[in-house]
Amino acid sequence: MVKFDEDKRFKLVQEELSLKNQELYRSKNLNSQLSIEYDKAVQKIQEFERELSNYRKENHELKRNLSTLIEKFEVDKNYQNDIEKIKLELMLSERNNQDNYLYNNQFWHSSNNANNYSQPFLQQLNQNNQNMVEINQHENSQLKKQNQFVSNNIY
Repeated sequence: MVKFDEDKRFKLVQEELSLKNQELYRSKNLNSQLSIEYDKAVQKIQEFERELSNYRKENHELKRNLSTLIEKFEVDKNYQNDIEKIKLELMLSERNNQDNYLYNNQFWHSSNNANNYSQPFLQQLNQNNQNMVEINQHENSQLKKQNQFVSNNIY
């Protein structure tokens, strides 16, 4: 009976040892898998950090390029506005010269024959004024288009 108890005890110890070995094996497997997953996660994090660094560099470059383009656009816009102002000043100067010429000729002719020249003179002045109104309307529409283009492209 003692031997039977010892055999039984020995079997129980062997089974317990076998179960502990199986548990140890599972634990080692899980640790190995966890280590592999951890290494993969670290690699993904490092890859993400590299990509993030590249995106930040690219973003900085794009912002710098955008700033340069906006600056160039503003310079071009100011240049175009200056050109338009000069054109307008030249047209106004030409119109004033025409008006002065017409007025001086009208004054000279009106002293000789006031009734014959007053109507054509007024018609010419009205035509000049109408031309200037059309020019101003055209310039205003061009400026509105430029401003709309700027607001659409910047904002």
